[in-house]
Amino acid sequence: MKYKCKALLANETGWITEADIIIGFESLSQSEQTHRKNRKVYIDPALNTLRLANLRYGISYIVSLEGHKYRFYHLDDIWQFKPIQTAATCDHLYFVGTIVSGLVWESDDVKVWMTTNKKEV
Repeated sequence: MKYKCKALLANETGWITEADIIIGFESLSQSEQTHRKNRKVYIDPALNTLRLANLRYGISYIVSLEGHKYRFYHLDDIWQFKPIQTAATCDHLYFVGTIVSGLVWESDDVKVWMTTNKKEV
């Protein structure tokens, strides 16, 4: 699988687009691709080293939302993802604990789970 560098490494501002993290971007309609390119997502530049380590060990996190899936390489990036902030009814510790224990975290129509070795858990 080809990984986009921007989805792994944040620039100095930390802003990327949904197009960088959405799974199956190429199969979206042209208007949907344009829409995803215009929606900004923050990933913390301080976590770049940890993102690369997770990639090396085959660890990523999937967010399922509104019929789309997004791939992240650090849970704190997901916690900052606006749909998660809106849907979360728990604290950060519970959120992280649920996912790293191998469970699916759910709130409303949002689901988050961990993948390992390129296979979904």
